[in-house]
Amino acid sequence: MNQSLNFKWATGLIVGTSILVWVVILFLKGIDVPSSWEAIKEVPSVVGWLSPLFIFFVKWGWRFPIFKGWLVVVPDLNGTWKGSLQTNWRNPDTGEVPDPIDAYIVIKQSLLKLSCVQMTRESKSWSSSSAINVDSENQIKTLNYVYTNKPRVSVHDRSSAHDGACSLDIVEGGSSKLIGKYWTDRNTKGEMHFDFFKKGRIEVFE
Repeated sequence: MNQSLNFKWATGLIVGTSILVWVVILFLKGIDVPSSWEAIKEVPSVVGWLSPLFIFFVKWGWRFPIFKGWLVVVPDLNGTWKGSLQTNWRNPDTGEVPDPIDAYIVIKQSLLKLSCVQMTRESKSWSSSSAINVDSENQIKTLNYVYTNKPRVSVHDRSSAHDGACSLDIVEGGSSKLIGKYWTDRNTKGEMHFDFFKKGRIEVFE
């Protein structure tokens, strides 16, 4: 199931926080809670106070360790990942499969959005859609995305622009990894293996 938050806990937290902010506003304005109409008129104020908190949480707050597991179910993949790609393509002249090539994936993630940029010495790929799928029952987390690849001009004679997709298992722990496969509309496919390299974006193969 594709989700970012534990729905049960998220609902309770939103309702509880809203009530708390509402009560605090009423107290500061000296409004008696039983005075229903005056209390109801303060509901827009609650929204005004919660909106900045919601924006902060969606962009940055969800990464705090205190929320991990019980509230936020997706892992934080932000940063640069270093690894390799192994294609199954065979050279028609020699029949040989090329050696693995070095690659990087730069992931930019908020609670609700995710984008991936993959780079090798010969090309760059951009995700057009992406998602983290969480299967709590089977303890599986997967990064899936569809991408467009544009090779460098210098290799256009043997490598054309193409679209593709990949599915990567997310391995968490002391050494975070992304391991999986890719396939393209050029009828090629292969394996991918990445280790977390560093926070932030780096420019490589320039």
